[in-house]
Amino acid sequence: MIILVGVAHVINLKSYIERIIQEEDPDIVAVELDYGRYVALTTKQEGEMPYFYRKMAEMQRSISKMFGTEAGSEMITAVQIARVLGKEVAFIDMNSQ
Repeated sequence: MIILVGVAHVINLKSYIERIIQEEDPDIVAVELDYGRYVALTTKQEGEMPYFYRKMAEMQRSISKMFGTEAGSEMITAVQIARVLGKEVAFIDMNSQ
């Protein structure tokens, strides 16, 4: 069975994501990130990005600040919880570069 969880990368959904993963106990947790973007999010690195992606990232940071969270925190949480529970993690997005 596949369970899709809709997220809004600028709203704090960490506890919701954690609860779903714990309750549903999936074999694999897939996140809408490529591995490079995951590393950038978790280490706060910013590399070269096309203009459109840079502007989109700026907008997400601004909106996230209004909601008191960080853009992408729900995906980072999903990876962290999956690893704590010994689940496989799949980075399923294409590299935007």
